[in-house]
Amino acid sequence: MKLAILIVLCTVAASAQTAPRVEVSHPTTDAEGVATEPASVCLVSGTTRQCYTAPKNDLPFGLNPKAYPVNLKQGVDALLFTATASGGGSGSTTILALLVVKRGRLENLLPEVKVSEQSEHQIWKEPLISDLPIIVTATYEWGDGETHFSAHRFRISTYVFGHQLQNYTLQDEYITAKKYASFDQADKITVLQNEKSEILTRLRRQSKLTRDAAKQIQRGANEINIVDSDASSDPIRSWSTNFLREIR
Repeated sequence: MKLAILIVLCTVAASAQTAPRVEVSHPTTDAEGVATEPASVCLVSGTTRQCYTAPKNDLPFGLNPKAYPVNLKQGVDALLFTATASGGGSGSTTILALLVVKRGRLENLLPEVKVSEQSEHQIWKEPLISDLPIIVTATYEWGDGETHFSAHRFRISTYVFGHQLQNYTLQDEYITAKKYASFDQADKITVLQNEKSEILTRLRRQSKLTRDAAKQIQRGANEINIVDSDASSDPIRSWSTNFLREIR
């Protein structure tokens, strides 16, 4: 069974108007401590309510819901909403959803992302990689000979915002080379800061590959410009050359 974290991304314009009020529902639980329904969060401004409800699941994501603001960039804030799904045992499930206010409702920017009860998530501002924060998670991998809460290797997943698709996608994923302490030896999971150098190195390497690919496109366009020096006299060839200039 695994924990559920839902990240709600809400753009709040920097203005003199009163900021929306955040309301979080707290579902009741049954005799076994299982939530009876999923939790939700709403932004309330006057008579306007923009809400998000945790997705349906066999065990509702309704335990211990919380919400607090996170700054994305100057003049733009986010709302981080977390809720837990558990059947009363030692396991729980975590799902991340990143939502923006569009057309009067909150829309998810993330693909379905799940992590376990032995996990960690952080939001990093790394402007050399992305102008919006990156979302990083670590969730344990149960290996042979390991017990539930013994030391484990962790799966690191990084999500980066893409302006072309206008959402977050999985940019990188790997399993740590070393094992990290879990709840037999520690009160909380602390993996990401120890792995941060490796995470950023991998992202920078991928960014370089992307830049190199863009340079190849540019070189190809330049070659076309040289070969088709009289392209302006041919409407079709002229359009092709201009298109290549545009995508650079």
